[in-house]
Amino acid sequence: YMIEKELKIKISQQQYNLVKDLFDWDSKVAQTNFYYGDLNTVEINSELTIRIREIGNNRILQIKKPISYNKS
Repeated sequence: YMIEKELKIKISQQQYNLVKDLFDWDSKVAQTNFYYGDLNTVEINSELTIRIREIGNNRILQIKKPISYNKS
């Protein structure tokens, strides 16, 4: 298993296009995410997020609990 810290930043479509054009992408990867629990209240109540991410024949179970949450 792996323990990680993750940074998420919401970006505009223009910023996305800029970043997308910086890299030479080898291929597209399709993934399916299965979430468990009430996703509308996860961040508000600092509850767990449970997800199974499926890419091809591989499945990864991810359990996340926020350390802190900035509501701005």
